Amino acid sequence: MTLADRLLARIARPGTTVDFTGARCLRRRFIRSGCDLCARACRPQAIYPGEGEVRLESGRCTGCLVCTAVCPTEALTGRDSRLAKAGPKIATGDGEVVLCCEKSLRHGTEIILPCLGALSRDHLAAYALLRGRLTLLLYPCRECHSPWVPDVLQEQLDELHQQWQGLDHQPVIHLHLEAKPPAPAHPDPVSDQRRNTDQERAPGRRDFFRAFKEVSFHAAAETWTTLREEEQQEEQWAASKHLPGRLRLLQQAGERNADHTPLLTALLVELTVGPECTFCGACIGLCPSGAISGDDDLQRLDFIPLSCSACGLCREFCPARAISIKPLSPGGAADAGEKRLLRERAAAQE
Repeated sequence: MTLADRLLARIARPGTTVDFTGARCLRRRFIRSGCDLCARACRPQAIYPGEGEVRLESGRCTGCLVCTAVCPTEALTGRDSRLAKAGPKIATGDGEVVLCCEKSLRHGTEIILPCLGALSRDHLAAYALLRGRLTLLLYPCRECHSPWVPDVLQEQLDELHQQWQGLDHQPVIHLHLEAKPPAPAHPDPVSDQRRNTDQERAPGRRDFFRAFKEVSFHAAAETWTTLREEEQQEEQWAASKHLPGRLRLLQQAGERNADHTPLLTALLVELTVGPECTFCGACIGLCPSGAISGDDDLQRLDFIPLSCSACGLCREFCPARAISIKPLSPGGAADAGEKRLLRERAAAQE
């Protein structure tokens, strides 16, 4: 019996609930928003976006967390905290990182996630940029209650490769779909012999108890429920700004290695504001991540590309229809994390 089998024998259908934070949801911030990314990504059709809300049918939900991966503002998040904890582990480590779920756990040394469907395009990029090589163990997925996860991740990876086409210093990202262990990044006889020995031996006590402690801790605290009710203070949405964790990871990746700047830039967008802008400030208030800002007298508008989740709410809400969004130009790479002038009132009047 493998380590994964021992763990799964103790825990029936591991999974995680999905939390809904209305203060971050585009449909709550702007009641006429047409955002339906979560519903379109949900293969079991368990999500129903309504006017100013998002509802989840818990009986249909399989816990794949793909909805959380496509949500640009983290209005939908997995209640399981392992995805949030994975970022700091990866950012502070070195060498190849291997991600798995409980079913694909081998030796207890991998980083365990509730489901790899929670990984967005930005997660894949940030993890790979931080460590140089990323491997996802996906071989049990076809027998799981969310068999579409490898297809979703392949789509994310294809999009990433398309955006990085022709760029240098690309990290290696491998989706491992076979039961046979993945080959090492840099094969050598000693490592190969150790790898073969590890395959033959049963997992050690230390591996088992480390992994079991982590899995059982989360499984005990989480059940399959509908979206939780919001706390009253979340209704103060206008002042609520939240930078998604995957954007913070991209920032860390850019800070670690200057060679990654072009790769990072290819994932970002920039805003432009036309002469129709009236400096009403609506875009500042509606922006969920705080990427758009202005001075106290609203004499100017500023934008930070690395804080933008590309949700498009500013463009959708703008009364003057003055905002456009496009991929960040290569020339804007150097200051992607700094404030950039969008428009200044004095210049607009000239």
